[in-house]
Amino acid sequence: MQQIREFQLAELNVDQDNFRLGSFSDQRSCIQAMVRRQGEKLLELAQDILDVGLSPGEPLWVAPDPRSQGKFVVLEGNRRITALKVMDNPALASGTDFETAYRRLNARFVETPRRVVRAALFDSVEEAAPWVERRHTNEQSGVGIQWWDPFAQDRAAKAKGRSRNRSMVLMEHLSEEGDPEPLANRLGLDDRTTTVDRVLNTFAEEFSFIGITISRRQPWSVDFGSDPHTNRELMWAILGALKDKSVDHVKSLKQRIEFIRGVIAGLAEAQQAPPTSPPKPTDQNPNGSAGGNGGDFSGNASGTWRPGGREDSDSKGGRGSGPSGASPETSGATGSTATDRGGGRRPKKPENDRSTLASTLIESTLHVSGKRLKQVYAEARKIDVDDQRNAASMMIRLFLELSVEAYCKAFVGLPHKHRDKADWSARGIRLEDKIKAVLDHLDPTSIDITLNHAREGLSNDPAYAHNLNKVHAFMHDPERVLNPKELITIWDRWFPLMRAVHDSLSAQK
Repeated sequence: MQQIREFQLAELNVDQDNFRLGSFSDQRSCIQAMVRRQGEKLLELAQDILDVGLSPGEPLWVAPDPRSQGKFVVLEGNRRITALKVMDNPALASGTDFETAYRRLNARFVETPRRVVRAALFDSVEEAAPWVERRHTNEQSGVGIQWWDPFAQDRAAKAKGRSRNRSMVLMEHLSEEGDPEPLANRLGLDDRTTTVDRVLNTFAEEFSFIGITISRRQPWSVDFGSDPHTNRELMWAILGALKDKSVDHVKSLKQRIEFIRGVIAGLAEAQQAPPTSPPKPTDQNPNGSAGGNGGDFSGNASGTWRPGGREDSDSKGGRGSGPSGASPETSGATGSTATDRGGGRRPKKPENDRSTLASTLIESTLHVSGKRLKQVYAEARKIDVDDQRNAASMMIRLFLELSVEAYCKAFVGLPHKHRDKADWSARGIRLEDKIKAVLDHLDPTSIDITLNHAREGLSNDPAYAHNLNKVHAFMHDPERVLNPKELITIWDRWFPLMRAVHDSLSAQK
């Protein structure tokens, strides 16, 4: 930022690439979109500007407009500048429901016009970008600075190459406009994106055998497998069914799984096909996922799935050999598969259908160094999760923390906020900080997909079965009821990080 100076209203352009709205080809369409989208809130703001003026302590932020020589684009304050421009020229609101209201405000505006605006001038749009993002943290019924809604936040994340929500990626993929917001509006989901994302996260984790892959990172794609028509229909059905569901209907993991099963079963019934939902949960198969002790699921020509079937079509299953092109269901620890390769054969017993916390298979063995870590790891390979589930749960936390702490000591200097600590083992350095430090060192650009589970667990999103809050709860929640299979799943999802850590430590020796 170079200076604060005064600008004529005519010198300032609204941002045609506004994350709150999307991208527009010209000023008029962008202003009209703001008028429609903001509605009464923008009118309230315009009225407030007429009554008390613009805040002298809150100048607009502008930069030279790369689209228009000699003009300046507004990077912070687009609602304010839009209100001023429409009050100055109500014709800009033509075609909206608010043109008459702005013509009434225009009568007052011309009496005391406000066509000179104070603004902070940045050298470029790029210089201002990180500050604009930090800015949107508070709103006051439309008068104050307004939060970016989930769609604005997603556009910003996409523009910056950051991780996006599955709901946004999917709706963008399904939308004719290539923007998730119009589709969400049509489906009545514009205020339910968090709920939608939670359901889709569950779908991606628990129903991966169906063959739909929703990317959370570049290249921001959705893969509908070998039967895209049927799988698109399923996604439309899930989104449509969520319109009538409140967050309380899909709050727990069990509720979300049952909701998705209901949608799948409804589609099967409509097609006059056998039920297509995954097997019901049992003590041996708590998540109801394909494989294990449930029936096997095979693709057929209609794109439905049925227990104990065989492959009726000539399709070989797209990316993988699972039903409808599903990738083989893979344990995070071993890469073992639980797929039906046709002919009605039962799937291979999944590797997580074991009794020990850590796998004893050769390909899943960690090369652990350090006396204490070796002892803990040896015990993790022996402990029976059915008989000693409480000890097993605490062992997950112990081994994970000792492992990342050893890596930090070997490779990572203490970050600035912990410079007062003597060592990574000092009290006050959280497990979350240690894991983040390891991930930043191992994979600073976040391109290693084998570490995605670790990043997801670090997010503390309850949609992820292995999130750190759950790991902490094993130690601190006296009412926690432990599921042996859940413990094995959590170990397996953190396993790729453990492997990367111990491979690095072993290579150092």
